[in-house]
Amino acid sequence: MIDKNQFVHKLSEKEIKQIFNRWSKEKATIPINFAENIEIINVLNKDVFLVTLKIQYETRKVKEAFEPLESSKRVKTTGEKLDVWELDSTIESEILKNKSFVEKYEEIPIPNSERIDVCYKCKGDGEITCPYCLPTKAMWDYCKGTGWKLCIECVGKGVKKVGSLEMVCPKCSGAGEVYCPLCGGAGYRKCLFCLGTGMKQCDVCKGFGKLKYFDVGIIEFKKFERKQYYYDIPEDIFQKSIEYYSGVIPSHKFFSDLKADKPLEITIEDRLEEYRMIEQLAPILDKISSILKEEESIFKSLNINWKTIRLLYCLQIDYIPVTEINYNYKNKNYVAWIFGLEKIVFARDHPNVIMDKLSDFGKKLISIFKRKKF
Repeated sequence: MIDKNQFVHKLSEKEIKQIFNRWSKEKATIPINFAENIEIINVLNKDVFLVTLKIQYETRKVKEAFEPLESSKRVKTTGEKLDVWELDSTIESEILKNKSFVEKYEEIPIPNSERIDVCYKCKGDGEITCPYCLPTKAMWDYCKGTGWKLCIECVGKGVKKVGSLEMVCPKCSGAGEVYCPLCGGAGYRKCLFCLGTGMKQCDVCKGFGKLKYFDVGIIEFKKFERKQYYYDIPEDIFQKSIEYYSGVIPSHKFFSDLKADKPLEITIEDRLEEYRMIEQLAPILDKISSILKEEESIFKSLNINWKTIRLLYCLQIDYIPVTEINYNYKNKNYVAWIFGLEKIVFARDHPNVIMDKLSDFGKKLISIFKRKKF
């Protein structure tokens, strides 16, 4: 059960003055112990709440896998094929045991789902047409099938200059071209992959012509997490306080397990009804429901292609106790906010010792002018 008094905190006038006097000693511009001369107008609770919603999803689907099957091997099945949700997942056990929220992926072969069939690629032949050959069952060489290459001695001219004389190129005999050194003038050579046969071993079944097909359960763990602050204080004060104040008082953390074969006994919506009994929490509960709607839409989108369950819930409401004080000091109204267990004070404006001195000096001048006659 929720303790209704957990969120209740009220500072007395004495405590407020003690906190203000401590504040005056920390800040040089504030008059020392100024709180002894203040009038407290009102004190309001303005707690800052941090709502965290975490939900762990588990999604499962089946995909077909295969591996080569040697002719000497046989597939034996010992029972009925298991459903994908009957598979034991070590990650799921870990999550439920540690109450952890993770993003992980797991593949588990489904027992008794094995079956034998011909290879889808070679249709049971064990061979496929060589994808590297030309229709002539040969691989064209770098002479582009002509069988000839430019003579490098005469650069294709057929003659070679020796001194001032020109003579027939001895390498190409004046032709300007020579036989291709790789294909020997044939214009092609045997394919290095199929050795000229035009066929090569099927890379899927490794030449056996058959495959062992089986089902694999794909188990994926996803998490949804949203953090949202709710507050009723000025934005600049909130940002300043969060920057300096890191302490958040942990309050309620609610876990609930949900498996495919076990219905959820209590939902987050049910839990929120319990929170409504607490006066301080009531205003933020409607805002929390907007996060729940966002999570619901994500859950539905996941469920389109995969069967999905919510595996683990966590709803946590933390808060920073905040007290707003409206007070008067020397006929001027001020507002200050006291944050957290450390009772740190934040304010836009505060009594100023320099202004006090100027004020006292101004009063003396006025009294002097009143006494003098012009």
